[in-house]
Formats: sequence, C-alpha cells, structure tokens
Amino acid sequence: FFEIGQLDDAEARYRMVLKFPKAGAYWYAMYKLGWIDLNKQRFQDALETFFQVAQATRNDKKQEILNRASKKDFVRAYAEIGKADKAFPAFQRVDARYALDMLEILADTYLAQGKSDKAIFVYQDLMKRQPTHKNVCLWQYNVAHAMLSMVGAQNADKVKEIENLVRLWGALKGKKTLPQSEAQECHDNAAAMSGELARAYHSESAKTKNPETLAYAERLYKIYLFGFPDADDYPQTQYYYAELLWSREIGRASCRER
Repeated sequence: FFEIGQLDDAEARYRMVLKFPKAGAYWYAMYKLGWIDLNKQRFQDALETFFQVAQATRNDKKQEILNRASKKDFVRAYAEIGKADKAFPAFQRVDARYALDMLEILADTYLAQGKSDKAIFVYQDLMKRQPTHKNVCLWQYNVAHAMLSMVGAQNADKVKEIENLVRLWGALKGKKTLPQSEAQECHDNAAAMSGELARAYHSESAKTKNPETLAYAERLYKIYLFGFPDADDYPQTQYYYAELLWSREIGRASCRER
C-alpha cells in the first residue's frame, strides 16, 4: 500500500503492527508511519516519530540501518518546519555524536530545496564549528553557489563569497590539510567560479558600460590571478585583466576631461 501511494491503507496496517510492541517489525512500522506523516505534510508528527525511532534503536546493533535512516529523515522533517539557527541543539538531542553530520545533511537539503539563505547560514555554521573538516572548501563553494542563485542577492555579496572561496583554497593549499580528491575539487571549483564570473562581468560591462560591474570583474580577475598562477589560461586572463584596467583608466580620463 505504501509503495503504490495508498497512504491511508498503509497507515492502518502499520498501526496494526504497533499493537505488538515486542514484534521485530515494530520500530520499522513506526519509521514508516513517520514517512506517511512526511508525505501527508504532517511535519511535526513526522519529526516526533523519527525522534522516537532514533532513540529506541540507538543502542541496538541489529537496528543500525534503521537508526541512521531515522536520523537522516528527522533532518528532512526539520527542514520543513525547524529554524536554521536552532538546528544544532535539536540534532544534539537526537544524537550528540551524529549532530554535525545531521547539520551537513540539513545544509544540503536547504540547498536542494532552493532555500538559499538558510543553506548559507548552516554552511557557515558548519565552517565555524569544523574549520579543518575535509568538506570545508565544498561548504564555502556551496555558500557561493547559493549566493549566486539567491533572489535579491547583491553582486557585492556574490563576489565576496567567491573571493572567500579562493582565499580559503590558498590557505588550505599552504597547509596541505585536505585529502587529494577534496583538494583537487576545491581548486577546480574555486578556479572555475572566479574565472568564469570575472569574464561574465567583464562581458556584461562592455555592453552596459556600468562601472560597478566592471569593478566586480576587476576584483574577480585579481583574485583569480592571485590564486591560480599555474592555470593554463593565466596569460590570457592577465591580458583580459590588463584590458579591463586600461578601459577603466580611459573612462577616468574621459571623466576628468569633462
């Protein structure tokens, strides 16, 4: 019944299982009721049910998979009704040792749901709590990505977060604290985001003649050249940067003549 979407029928049968507390399927039935609540948008009920399952199965090695699933789905329900700034204490009540993992799941969920402001808050919270985590650069990349997609975000904030990403890469590269795969991903993400957006702003400013847009392109070219001196397109980017500086100087000279 659950698999074919007949939730009322499924709920009735799962509740029949709950009449037998000692049954091996008891907590699995309770967990599925949480999913029925989730599908019916009874988010508070889902939250409480997943919490119950997580607590009841936490010390049972036979129920490890169910325990982990219930904690992840607690986050799924929390993303619908919980407050981002109260998330970590709530997750600690579920499982103190798994709370930071749950916080990362919440940030990823917010990002997938398009809740950019909440995703940014939680990723930044993660970075403060775990500055040496192997995913710290990915979190900053997600912050920048969320800022780029957020409706109403200012260009200044977008550029700032990309600059933060490149600076973070520079700091981590020097310490060599990231595993090889995470380090390469950090490098590639920071290079692509800063380089591509620099050229996009440069191209836009050529059409609009907007000095503010040109200034953003300048900042991004500068941070790209600072962060990736070994890039294949470094000479080409230097050329674009010089061209931009020249066009800005010509613009200033023209203003002085007026």
